[in-house]
Amino acid sequence: CALAGGVPPVPRVDLLLAMPRPKVMNRLWPVLAALGVGRILVSNAWKTERNYFDTHVLEPEHIREGLIEGLQQARDTRLPQVGVYKQFKKLVEDKLDGFGPYAARLVAHPGPEAFPLEKLAVLPAPGRVLLAVGPEGGWTPFELELRAAHGFELVAWGPRALRTDTACAVLLGLAIAHRVGNVDRGRARRDSCLDDLHHESPVGSSGVLARKLDIRGEGFGEFDRVDGGLDHLFGRHFQLLLHVDRRSGDE
Repeated sequence: CALAGGVPPVPRVDLLLAMPRPKVMNRLWPVLAALGVGRILVSNAWKTERNYFDTHVLEPEHIREGLIEGLQQARDTRLPQVGVYKQFKKLVEDKLDGFGPYAARLVAHPGPEAFPLEKLAVLPAPGRVLLAVGPEGGWTPFELELRAAHGFELVAWGPRALRTDTACAVLLGLAIAHRVGNVDRGRARRDSCLDDLHHESPVGSSGVLARKLDIRGEGFGEFDRVDGGLDHLFGRHFQLLLHVDRRSGDE
């Protein structure tokens, strides 16, 4: 048995997660490992039930089993580091700085704030991101103020309150989007030939992505943003017809 390529790098996104219901946390272990996070910090919060921390899903062997399941899905071999903290204030004030340094600290909370994709896209290559996702009832004003005092920027998906597992998948997907480059660095974008409305251009995955297409391994690119992106597309009145070559049996 041998690795195909070098040792995978440590993911540059860490997650600080307010402990959800145990059955939700149980579902999240493989999801978080598959998405790719470097560290998972499970924290207490005001709206977290204290008995949640008595569950078997926080036992080391159970955590390891769930994470390995996710790594198998993602074809990765690096286990995220996991820490469980029952004192929220002590974690924020005394522990977080030891896990960094972080180029960006984000705290998710329902509201009008946009997700800072542009800011994340221009972070230096080694810059790490810490994303904090709260309980399904949201963070309290005190918890948000404490986060802000320690460098956290308030971000949101929108005004809707999401379930914890949904919020983690959506927000982590956005947080890792800055790691995908444009065509020069590996991101697919529209070519000038498509300015002709009736022009069809067959595109292979190697030509667009500069490597074999693996949907599970691709994050969202800057051009994949929904807000304002569709207006731009419809305003230009063009179509892209993507022809997938199935002759080899691969898509």
